[in-house]
Amino acid sequence: MREWSVSLEDWPYRRPFKIARATLTHATNLQISVSDGFHVGAGECEPHETDRSFAETVNNSAEAFLHSQGNDLERNALQNALPASPIRNAIDCALWDLEAKRLKTPVSSLIAPGGSSRLPITGTVSLDKPSVMAEEAASVAPDASVLKVKLGGAPAEDIARLKHVRAACPDQEIIVDANGGWDVRGLETTGIALHHLGVRLIEQPLPPGEDQHLSTVNCPVPLCADESVTDAASLDALPCGYAAINIKLDKCGGLTEALELADAAKERGLRFMVGSNGGTSLAAAPAYWLAARGAIYADIDSPKMLARDRPEAMVFEDGFVHAPSTDLWG
Repeated sequence: MREWSVSLEDWPYRRPFKIARATLTHATNLQISVSDGFHVGAGECEPHETDRSFAETVNNSAEAFLHSQGNDLERNALQNALPASPIRNAIDCALWDLEAKRLKTPVSSLIAPGGSSRLPITGTVSLDKPSVMAEEAASVAPDASVLKVKLGGAPAEDIARLKHVRAACPDQEIIVDANGGWDVRGLETTGIALHHLGVRLIEQPLPPGEDQHLSTVNCPVPLCADESVTDAASLDALPCGYAAINIKLDKCGGLTEALELADAAKERGLRFMVGSNGGTSLAAAPAYWLAARGAIYADIDSPKMLARDRPEAMVFEDGFVHAPSTDLWG
């Protein structure tokens, strides 16, 4: 007989985390656990970046759904029972974790055999004044292989921000994330300048629905879709002009769907990176093994941004993140 538990938890950030649409002081995460009486599997999601009441609604919805499913819910059935969502991600990852423990077979051997014992990690620089961002970049860079710089303001302001970051970190590989904060003209202006500053990738430059004309935009930096792509089915509607996609487990609805999405992207000639929201190591662990299947970037540094983490937390050092312990997940 299976027993499910659902809990909503607040995880403070070490410092306020600023992006184009909000300033975040903590992550509110939903943990879902499932027990078969002998083994316990767990998964985690972030229901919403800023809205606590919405997260509480998701918590209640998760409890109601799991109560309605009884004891026989399996991953394959889950994909049809719920749409792509953070709830489905947490349940899906809990079922993966339970399956691995029951089979005494690590998830890594099931989905990423021969996967690396460590991956290069991004370090996030949040949106702020140019001088503040330069200072943060300098502090983050020693522990990151790649800097991910949050932008999303007026072109002149964003160019100034990146110039300060580049001056502080002249040799660092840099990607940027506009969080949909630009328009077409802003992308062309900013993109050319960022190319000269050595930026390797621009993530979600335009809001979803406003990126239909990306293929005609003069931007020499490759573009990566984030909010414009969710699950594998959404790839059919992805506008031309993107070279890569960002796969997030919360967004696509779990590791099961993420694996399908990664394969579908490769078939279309798209590369993929793996991102995360404000999760602890419990959320980053399944994302790690997805990234081990060939991601261009592993943007799963959210546990480093928290003031505290789970027991058996993932290890971040020297610009790399080490494979998660099976005592943590999988």
